[in-house]
Amino acid sequence: MAPAMGEITLDDTLTKQETLIGPNFTVDAVQGVQQGRNLFHSFEVFNLQSNESVTFSGNHSIQRVINRVTGGQISYLNGLLRCTIPQADLFFINPTGIIFGSDARLDISGSFYATTAGYLKLGTTGRFDATQPSHSILTAAPPTAFGFLTNKPAKIVKNQSFLFLEEYKTLALIGGDLEINDTQIQLSDDVQLNSFIAVPKGEIQLVSVAGSGEMPLHFDLLTNQLNLGKIILTDDTQSVANLQRSIANLDVSGEGGGKITMIADQIILNNAYIFADTIGTQNGRGIYIQVTEELQLNQASRITTEVFNPDNSTQATGKAGHITITAQKITLNDGSQIASTSQTAQAAGNIEIIAHNSVIITGHFSLKTTQGWLQFNSGFLTNTLQAGKGGNITLKTSNLTLTDGGTIRADTQGIGNAGDINLKVKQLQLMTGGKISVSAGHQQATAGQGQGGNLVIEATDRIDITSSKDQTSAIVSNVFTAGKGGLITISAPNITVSQQGLIQSGSDSVGEAGAISIQADHLNLYQAEISCRALQAEGGNITLNIKEQLNLTDSRIFAQTLGQQNDSGNITIQQPIFTILADSRVLASAIAGKGGHIQITTNHLIDNKNNELNASSQLGIDGQIMINSADQKVNDAVVMLPTTFLQATNWLKERCANRSEVESHFIINEFNTVPLSTHLEAGHFLLLTISSSE
Repeated sequence: MAPAMGEITLDDTLTKQETLIGPNFTVDAVQGVQQGRNLFHSFEVFNLQSNESVTFSGNHSIQRVINRVTGGQISYLNGLLRCTIPQADLFFINPTGIIFGSDARLDISGSFYATTAGYLKLGTTGRFDATQPSHSILTAAPPTAFGFLTNKPAKIVKNQSFLFLEEYKTLALIGGDLEINDTQIQLSDDVQLNSFIAVPKGEIQLVSVAGSGEMPLHFDLLTNQLNLGKIILTDDTQSVANLQRSIANLDVSGEGGGKITMIADQIILNNAYIFADTIGTQNGRGIYIQVTEELQLNQASRITTEVFNPDNSTQATGKAGHITITAQKITLNDGSQIASTSQTAQAAGNIEIIAHNSVIITGHFSLKTTQGWLQFNSGFLTNTLQAGKGGNITLKTSNLTLTDGGTIRADTQGIGNAGDINLKVKQLQLMTGGKISVSAGHQQATAGQGQGGNLVIEATDRIDITSSKDQTSAIVSNVFTAGKGGLITISAPNITVSQQGLIQSGSDSVGEAGAISIQADHLNLYQAEISCRALQAEGGNITLNIKEQLNLTDSRIFAQTLGQQNDSGNITIQQPIFTILADSRVLASAIAGKGGHIQITTNHLIDNKNNELNASSQLGIDGQIMINSADQKVNDAVVMLPTTFLQATNWLKERCANRSEVESHFIINEFNTVPLSTHLEAGHFLLLTISSSE
């Protein structure tokens, strides 16, 4: 609960105890202790109400104004914090807790650090202690760490306030659990704005600590020994305007995108936005999130590093920043997205994800507008809309699940090249519309030379792709432009594609389709498709390296072109012990160009005779179908063993020599016929004529 009135009282640990007079409080250098470029103040109580302010002043040699609250009361800051010392940083320490009210504001030309740590470490030996003031050792050294003395540090709460600093500065909240609660506020009759924390081209640091220890001021010195807490960002705005907000809940965008660092055990975003976008000549610095447990994005939350032009006359030349996230588990729900995109000639940033346990991407967000319904699918995105290259997506996790429209995309709208995707997982599941894409252009964007990206998926256990009735799950690298499709490379011990699931590298324009290469122990297709189709260009090749079993049931493998003069791609199936074809089609066909080759090398080919293998060209030269196999139907050779033993004596017969005076012979004759061509293609069988006479 907020106090009834503002109160600022100096304690007697540094200077004499004094209650300051408001509502415009002033704190100057003589009310503190200066050591070198550090100015220290100590307060027993520090609260600000709406329409109140506090101003810190001192000589221009001061670089840091460091304040602590020792009286054991939470500081409620609902007014203006001002520092008139040019470029001086302001530190505020209260180990009991800090709450920023809706009218909290900052007027500081330097950086701002708010913490519920017990002390601030200075250099290697100094210490400014708010829990035990007598343990303080004041020095001129700069701060190096925030020291926490309890296993449950106090919260820092921000309620609907606008916390803004000048460009290139740092705003840090470092304490126990952090709660950022925002909303849309009516600033005037025609101006609405979501509350925020913003530092243009600067840095925002949010760190939650849940144990004793020291948190370094510079996070590159961070160790894994400190227990971490929870960060929750929530915005309750639900409207079309929410999607068009110009400033995010956390925002360091500017001519050169700033940097955002978040460190916690758990981070939850509810309808919250985090922007580190670039609109100028400098490259973005990116977003870094370290979570020891879960990162969760709900209700169409967004984390972005984007590069775009601020107006029609100004061209941004900086690249988008990268997004780097480490966690145990990452969950994206309800149309939430983590994206690094480019709307200029400059490159989008890369997204690098390590989630030791799992990544779950699911759901979409729909909103009705005057132009119709808008839908946003949850996902990781590195799209490019103009000539800039798309960013790369690298993801390592044990279990990756994309469902209900969840997506991972490194696409281009057609002018620039798409980025690459590299996934290393134990298990991958694509269900009910889950999709992974490195495509170039789309049906409404066919101009340009943009090429599709390369997609590499390595799974140490299995991959499952399953569609629903109206949502196709797919891995695609399609081109709708004059560019070439990318290469899809997939490896896993077990791969199952079912219920209209799709692996596709295609071309709907004059660009060549990409290729598909799959390596597995078991590859099972049930009512599914693997295809390299081209409408107006060369078809791509499909190579399947299968160690044990390939099973095609009511499924299709296509490497064909529908262009009038283009050649089809080839289909190569290598080394499965068993190849099972049931009601399926394998096509490498063309119209006027050359048909592709179909080559199947397998120990056992099981064919229910209701399949189609086609390497023809309607007007051009047919391709070849080559089947190297023992051509054995294993089912025909399998019989049930009897459950009782037979009497061997009932089956014994006299030797031929005892039953006839004519000597018996066993003769292997020479060939008396040429094997049919189908037999040669099926494995180059040699037909032997065996006769016996008595």
